[in-house]
Amino acid sequence: MHRRIFLAAALAASAIALTGCGFQPLYGGPSGVRLDGIALVQEGDQRIDYLLRDELRNSFPDDAGRYRLVLEPADVRRTGSGIGADGIATRYDLLLTVSYRIYEDGNPQHVFDGSASGAGTYNIPIQPYAAITSQREGEELAARSAASRITLQVARFLRTREGN
Repeated sequence: MHRRIFLAAALAASAIALTGCGFQPLYGGPSGVRLDGIALVQEGDQRIDYLLRDELRNSFPDDAGRYRLVLEPADVRRTGSGIGADGIATRYDLLLTVSYRIYEDGNPQHVFDGSASGAGTYNIPIQPYAAITSQREGEELAARSAASRITLQVARFLRTREGN
């Protein structure tokens, strides 16, 4: 009986303590940084560059605003990680690295630059069309991961820049 009362009191005290901790989301919430108003500019013309841009459009929906996010062409490295008995790679690791710059309207000098990486792995089945599909899924995974990191870095920059 006393244990239940003590447990209930502890839960109530922790709930009250957590409400005053001051946590604010970095982006996406009512008190977070707004990510609209950032125009995306893509310099690369490979499939992986378009995948990255499409993933970033989910986070930065506007094409006009105070800032321009310029994406340089992505660097992609593939390494065989699974080797079959015949010495042929059956699984690949894909590492995508992209550098970017942020420009403020009317300012020819960038106000922030950074880079982000995303990783993906994929199997290489014997069937050629299945291998192509598998590779594309690995590229999509790497682009999604890199886009998520870029979004967080840009949100952190905006939060410090805007003074929130």
